[in-house]
Amino acid sequence: GHEHVVVLSHRLWRSRFGGDAGIVGKSLDLNGDSYTVIGVMPDKFTFPNQEGIPPILDLPKETQFWVPLALTNDPTGPNELGVVAQLKADVPVHRLQQWLVVLEKELEEHLPREKGWSCRAVPLTHQVTADARRPLLLLLGAVTVVLLIACANVSGLTLNRSLYRRRELTLRGALGAGRGRLVRQLMTESLLLALAGGCAGILLGEVGLYLAKRFGPESIPHLHEVGLDPRVIAYVIGITLITGVLFGLAPALGASRTNMVDALKEGGQRAVGSSAAPQIRNLFLIAQVAMALVLVIAAGLLVRTFYSMLHSSAGFDATRVVTFELSLPIPKYADPDRMALTYQQVLSRLQSIPAVRGAGFASVVPMGGPPDSTAVRIPEYPATNPSERPYVNYLFVSPEYFAAIGTPLLSGRDIKDTDTLNSVHVAIVNNTLARKYFHGVNPVGKQLGMATTRYPLRTIVGMVADAKRASLREEPSPEVFVPYTQNEIRIWPSMQSMQFVVRTKGDSTAIAESVREAVHSIDPDLPVAKFTTLTTLVDQSLTADRFSMLLVGSFGILALIMASIGMYGVISYSVMQRTPEIGIRMALGAKRGHIFLMILGQGSLLASTGIAIGLVAAVAATRLMQNFLYNVHPIDPATFVIVSLFLAIIVLLACYIPARKAMQVN
Repeated sequence: GHEHVVVLSHRLWRSRFGGDAGIVGKSLDLNGDSYTVIGVMPDKFTFPNQEGIPPILDLPKETQFWVPLALTNDPTGPNELGVVAQLKADVPVHRLQQWLVVLEKELEEHLPREKGWSCRAVPLTHQVTADARRPLLLLLGAVTVVLLIACANVSGLTLNRSLYRRRELTLRGALGAGRGRLVRQLMTESLLLALAGGCAGILLGEVGLYLAKRFGPESIPHLHEVGLDPRVIAYVIGITLITGVLFGLAPALGASRTNMVDALKEGGQRAVGSSAAPQIRNLFLIAQVAMALVLVIAAGLLVRTFYSMLHSSAGFDATRVVTFELSLPIPKYADPDRMALTYQQVLSRLQSIPAVRGAGFASVVPMGGPPDSTAVRIPEYPATNPSERPYVNYLFVSPEYFAAIGTPLLSGRDIKDTDTLNSVHVAIVNNTLARKYFHGVNPVGKQLGMATTRYPLRTIVGMVADAKRASLREEPSPEVFVPYTQNEIRIWPSMQSMQFVVRTKGDSTAIAESVREAVHSIDPDLPVAKFTTLTTLVDQSLTADRFSMLLVGSFGILALIMASIGMYGVISYSVMQRTPEIGIRMALGAKRGHIFLMILGQGSLLASTGIAIGLVAAVAATRLMQNFLYNVHPIDPATFVIVSLFLAIIVLLACYIPARKAMQVN
């Protein structure tokens, strides 16, 4: 009896009440009842919301206010609740799970009809990050590959630089510098380069972080709170120093192992090489090409996945369709008959708008959230025990809903205005249900109904195409559509809220005011919520896949650039080393074209070796991407071949300039 109080979110307090410092104690109307404001939550606190919480609870993206949950024995109250428990310090999660097992048995004794339900304890941190874990791991893998390519690239360039300075280092040694002194000098230079790159990377990271928060998917929890704090900067500096030491040590040690007498005797630039140096450089380069190929193939598979999703059949036409949610407040609309009448009046007003081509409503529209699921009985599909009962999505719809949403009718008829409580109870099923439970036979004329025998069976009068609900990559579930005027349960919670679809003749964004006027002409207190276009909902469902594709694709391009720079550096240095040899070859009659092909052949051999190794690595790596792909095999021949040819062309282009320089040797 004291539940008519409310706590406001910080955003609602600022936007709706202007940050009124005296808001506590004032009253406001919710669903026609007066509520007293007793508090305002801190900024950024929105729990619970859709981030990580089971979708069956149908929570908003951002909670605006909180009211007490007053539990009663009223059967029309909420039948699904989310429970959050703060465990004592000495109670582990598995102890709570053991207690829940005991609770399950007690529930079965008191409610035998609910046998088969189970309780599960999940740490809230895992619950919130579960869906975000996969794309973040994919991102971490791509970052790691790029980091390794960068390290291999820098190592090769540093090795070239140290070999080029071999005479300088030899002179330093002859003048008394010990090996440790030389190694410290080269390591200092390597670390200074690494730190300079790390500092530049932090600045670029700030830009990248802004773009990630601006365009990143809402499915990554707390993305808007991510920032470059001291811990992240310390981590970046640590990684920079470690990579600088590890990948600068080998060139430094190699450069310090010099026979000073032999080096001084040889003199000139012919002394810059060693027997092991070319092999080390080539290994670094081959590794770069192989890792770049793996990353670009991964990006190619994600691009093909995104293309497949965009061109897959969604089961509806989102063009020029707007959708909004209409909730009827209780207790003003407690009677299901009054609910049905109000929905019908709103629908008639919407259909009378000149710019509207068609309108309808359903419990949940595609991409509008998870529909209610229930067990059904099908005479032609008898269940021997409760666990084998068919489970389907159970939705209430209006006449002309399928025409408005663009879902084709495959057989039979649509819902009609004459389908009322006093007429034969009917239903429409989707293609998946017909295929699964009627073995592909036309289901029109057959029967199904609620699992309990308290309610009569319904006659199937039509079959519609499958419509995807939450994502374009999902496999459609069996669905049953019944007229909203034939609500046999009479207390079904979904009748309190319906989602409307309005197909327009022109620009769908220009009809918002007309829709609100039509609704408020029936009841000025009815809230028009979640008004948006169906195209926007489809686009939002693709955000996570688009985000993964763009990130991995960006890193793939970066890997290509670095591999090309590495190839250019190695081949250019090789040409410089072989300048006397090339001059002798040309003096003895070698044609410039032969010299060009010789240098290009050297790059081709390195590139082909890296591509071969990369293909083997990609076969193993892309198997881990199975959950990210849709209608694309992890080992897709077309992607593997096209990416390999593309990488070979890019790398050979990097060899072109050094090969041209070799042709100019006098």
